[in-house]
Amino acid sequence: MGISLIGAGATHQRMKTKAPYDAKMLELLLTYRQTPSTKIWDQLVRLNSGLVRKVVCRLCQDYSNAWQALEEAGFQGLTTALEAFDPKQKTEFSVFAIPYIQAAVVAGLSQHSLDPKRCASLGKWGIQRSASLT
Repeated sequence: MGISLIGAGATHQRMKTKAPYDAKMLELLLTYRQTPSTKIWDQLVRLNSGLVRKVVCRLCQDYSNAWQALEEAGFQGLTTALEAFDPKQKTEFSVFAIPYIQAAVVAGLSQHSLDPKRCASLGKWGIQRSASLT
């Protein structure tokens, strides 16, 4: 029974790539707070588009016909998170943003009448999670 180093290497690789993202994210957020501009906003959204797609994919695997609308809802959640995030708090933006994105996607699911029981429970969880971070 040897120890697998594959997982450790993958974790180390993620850590190496995460630091530049966090630094770039913090720099952009601080710049945007000082001098809001469409160019910086677009960079922030582009930098986090993968996060939105990941949340939508995880929550909505069974709803491929509504994917575009749910992704749009996720970007609305991202917008809310970008506006609410305080870079002075020592919270990573992605950790802060996920509940906002999830709540928006769940609201999108509800609007499309897709599995309302599951949407309601996920929505409550997302709202509670986002409230605990603010």
